[in-house]
Amino acid sequence: MTEKTINELLMETYSYASKYSMEISSEDQKVKKALFGAACLASGNKNDFVSSVKDENEIQANKLILEKSGMLVRGEIDGYDNENYDKSIYQKILEIAEDTVFGAAKESNLENYGYDMVVSVTLGAINATMKEYVMNMGKAVKPVTKYYVTRYNEKNDTSTVEEANDSERVLFEELKLFDIPADEKQRTNEQMEAIERADEKMFNCAFKAGFGIPDNINPSAIEYFLDFDTGAAGNHTKVKYKMFFNGFKIIQTDYNRAKRKLEFSKIEQGGELWSFKFNVDLGLVDVSSEKVPEEIKKKLINLDPGAMFSIQQLFLDLNTTALQDAPDISGISESAMDTVQRKFVNIYFKKLRELGDVVFAYSVKPSKGSKPYIMKPTDFRFYVSPYLADGKPAPEKKKLYTLNYLVMCDNRPVPADLRAFTWNWVDEKDYSSIHGAMTINKKRILNFAENEFLDIVSKLIFTPYCHIKCNPTDFEFKLSLLPNSDKVSFNNNYYRFNKKDYSDSYWVFPPLWGNITLEYTNESRIKTFQSDRNEAVIECSCDIKIYLKLNAVGGVSSGNIFDKTLYYTLKVSVDAYGILKFVPSVTEGNDNSDFDYNGWSDFISAYTLKDMINKVKSFVTEYVTRTKEFTSGGFLAKYNTGALWAMPGDQTFSFKNPCFSNGSDLSFSINYVKP
Repeated sequence: MTEKTINELLMETYSYASKYSMEISSEDQKVKKALFGAACLASGNKNDFVSSVKDENEIQANKLILEKSGMLVRGEIDGYDNENYDKSIYQKILEIAEDTVFGAAKESNLENYGYDMVVSVTLGAINATMKEYVMNMGKAVKPVTKYYVTRYNEKNDTSTVEEANDSERVLFEELKLFDIPADEKQRTNEQMEAIERADEKMFNCAFKAGFGIPDNINPSAIEYFLDFDTGAAGNHTKVKYKMFFNGFKIIQTDYNRAKRKLEFSKIEQGGELWSFKFNVDLGLVDVSSEKVPEEIKKKLINLDPGAMFSIQQLFLDLNTTALQDAPDISGISESAMDTVQRKFVNIYFKKLRELGDVVFAYSVKPSKGSKPYIMKPTDFRFYVSPYLADGKPAPEKKKLYTLNYLVMCDNRPVPADLRAFTWNWVDEKDYSSIHGAMTINKKRILNFAENEFLDIVSKLIFTPYCHIKCNPTDFEFKLSLLPNSDKVSFNNNYYRFNKKDYSDSYWVFPPLWGNITLEYTNESRIKTFQSDRNEAVIECSCDIKIYLKLNAVGGVSSGNIFDKTLYYTLKVSVDAYGILKFVPSVTEGNDNSDFDYNGWSDFISAYTLKDMINKVKSFVTEYVTRTKEFTSGGFLAKYNTGALWAMPGDQTFSFKNPCFSNGSDLSFSINYVKP
């Protein structure tokens, strides 16, 4: 007898899992430890429970709780009686484990929208990652310096301000104009001469600036870099973006007519937090957009699988003037605002907007090398999704809003009708541990599976051959299976092969007659599912039947001489670096053969029928064995060797939790890696 009944153990598991999931749901690792501890209690391993509470390593509690609880229910743990267990308690355990560790995009069903893949990242994760990126950039990247001169047109007596040419820029650098103090009294004679020389070369103004945050500013003071519309209707492509600077300086010369003298002035950002706020229309990131110059599109339409989802590329998009409206400037003193507006916005920004170019000529380096990616994007659109509470946008949970990349492959166009999603890409309880989701349309996964399983199914189709001959005193029979070269092709994840052979014969006197039918059928189906151990599985089931009917002078024997289903499965796994692996396995169902052997069939075959049937069964069994060997050897070898298969975004995100959603899409939880 056991110390506790199965129901008591299951209830204890449920109680611990429920308690810890609710109390510390914001701390993912502790939840996992709690679930692991609950599973240990359920299996009787109380020592492991104690150690799990102390262990700081991340434990895959999702697999353990499902495995231990499932083993208990199935009676696979020695010493525990599983009679009369309460299935409702077990179901609660499964629900808690699934809700805690499933990951992102649980309700995804991309087939209803037509997208091949969607990459979704929360607003909170974008802002946190962009903040880190901009802070690092301010320290590591040299500021941009631009010099401007006044050009006079004597023909029409007009002047324009233009960027200095190379020789002028070299001279201005040599004059060290940015080192000249703003206070005239602190300037040396050499610096005064430098101002005169610059004026002789028609120097007008210059600025030196770089992206970043001043060192004296607490990063927590940055409310946001990116913001989404939170209205009930929502705007799905227009976002708000704040641009920040570190060490912004502007110098200029003006002729003071009242004093009849040349004046040199300088303003510096100092410790102030200057920001330029823009409305940015990410909907213009579109190959068909007429508002964006072709040269700029080449920068925006980045389809490099390794870099297109990066925070660097998004930063480029947000800083592209072709997508921006006029800036709303804040944090600048009134005395400096006029200079910034006249000398930076009206000169530098104005020219950039005419070209549609990127602020400070920021660019993104292409990713290194070429990998065999699971999908290669050929087009995409941006789309903002609100976080839904009771089916309605929840503005108070704006950090859970997501920026979605709607991705198409194989040159399929992006659907014209971009509709709102009816699910959340990241659940609130997962916010602290998951930045977003990468989800692949079930059709694309099943198409891949179909192509790969063809190798196996094609090895299991045969043409049946049968022959009967009546002799004056007996019958002769032949049964065999012959190779078949028919092309295997799945239709909606289903393939059916069926071939039948028939033979008859008769003898006049004494009157003997007979016929024989041999039919071979292979029905193959592909499906995806989440296993009891919370593993993403792709399965191809091959249901093979060999039917035999023998009719000799009215005596009939019939039935399946082979009736077995073979299950070829691929367990999907992904490492943190986005490298996919498929772990193949094969299981055989029971042989449900039901051929009606009887004395008459044995007699008329001179007791050879069983041998012939066994030879046919052995033939099929041999090929089944070959497919097993192929599955453990050559099958998917091109993906599971050195030429590994990578997820798009492998240089941007870390990956975990491969799962099939309720809509059968393949989803991965993603987190930004250090930018």
